[in-house]
Amino acid sequence: MLTRRALLLSTVVLLAPPARLRALARQPSISVDQFIEVSQRLLGRSKLDRELAQIYLGAVLSNADDAITLAYLVEANNNPTPEMKSLASTIIEWWYTGVYTIKGTPHLATHTGALMWSALGRPAPGTCHGRFGAWSTPPESI
Repeated sequence: MLTRRALLLSTVVLLAPPARLRALARQPSISVDQFIEVSQRLLGRSKLDRELAQIYLGAVLSNADDAITLAYLVEANNNPTPEMKSLASTIIEWWYTGVYTIKGTPHLATHTGALMWSALGRPAPGTCHGRFGAWSTPPESI
């Protein structure tokens, strides 16, 4: 006699996509250092905040499919799949905006530490930087 639990498990195995089955088989173990290396490769930057990397890594690993894709991205040999490109774009977006998502809900990791401010050559809005009234002058790079 087939138990309800066995029936449900067999249904999950039969109907699940291959990526989900791999996730059920094993959850990849990606270290913060590996995530930082991937991020450095994607961003072309050498110094990244370790605490932010830990937050973003946790967000990626919260989704089993993304965790597997990240494992492939860590081992990639410059031949990315569409899934790897999508995850890479997401990681880049998180570093530049300071906002990451878990299960569709956005979370703020950092405002002042977002890479977009250094890319723009300006301090983050709402922060004190420079002499009094420095905000009223255009950036020197323009």
